[in-house]
Amino acid sequence: MSQQPSFSGDIREHETEPLLGLPEVLPVGERILWQGSPEKWAMAVRVFHLRKIVVWFVLIGAWRSVAEFRQTGEWAADILVTPVLALLIAIGIVAMLAHWYARSTIYTLTSQRIVMRFGLAVQITMNLPFRQIVRADASNLARGVGNIAFEPVSGSRVSHLVLWPNVRPWHWLAPQPMFCCIADVDRVAQLLTEAVYASNRQNVTTGEDDFVGAAPVAGT
Repeated sequence: MSQQPSFSGDIREHETEPLLGLPEVLPVGERILWQGSPEKWAMAVRVFHLRKIVVWFVLIGAWRSVAEFRQTGEWAADILVTPVLALLIAIGIVAMLAHWYARSTIYTLTSQRIVMRFGLAVQITMNLPFRQIVRADASNLARGVGNIAFEPVSGSRVSHLVLWPNVRPWHWLAPQPMFCCIADVDRVAQLLTEAVYASNRQNVTTGEDDFVGAAPVAGT
């Protein structure tokens, strides 16, 4: 592979990593500012809807208990065995999925771009230079864990299905890549803001086109 890749912003499959989370060595002068992965339990709750699954099985158990009581006039604990077992299995599946997705995903913020490495069976990397980002929105979910979504420039071809779950929810027609469920999201958003401004100043100094993006907006 080339030692100074162009990082065209497309999505590519790869088998090796010369640097953790990166398919190629960064160009001279570009440096890594931050790397991280999704928080497993935050993914379980926010991406795989663990709370809703628990509530669903609790309602099923309650409904079966009430139905049994109406028929027999007694509360039967054994009627809850099946819902409880099903709930435990569901929690186990969700926990494993969240663990696998979080473990296989690495987000990287450099002085010039964001990079997302993800994929269970096949490792895929998406490179998105600051020049190809119109806007970045940061949202704090709970206890410092949050998301940072990136709106690509118009005309960018990004697949919602390929990016999932590293994509902003409900933006099907114009998918937005997203750092999903990362810890200390405010600090990462601040690092991104500083990197964008520094990159913009550098472009002005060298006579290149100005950066078209916007700084993260916390709490959106």
